[in-house]
Amino acid sequence: SQTKDVYVNLKQRIVAVELKEGQTLSNDTVKDLIKDAGYEVTSIEISEHPVAHIKADFEATKQEAK
Repeated sequence: SQTKDVYVNLKQRIVAVELKEGQTLSNDTVKDLIKDAGYEVTSIEISEHPVAHIKADFEATKQEAK
């Protein structure tokens, strides 16, 4: 597997994928995988942040909204 970590938040409409060191994954592959799962890709952003950091940000936002 090329992935180190994955975070999916359907309510916030985000999928974050962290690759293992030295691995690559094309935007087209990501789009195809998400489309095959029945969803639409509206944009792709590349980030240097690990998935754990992205997840923590979204979880903190969710807690603040309560």
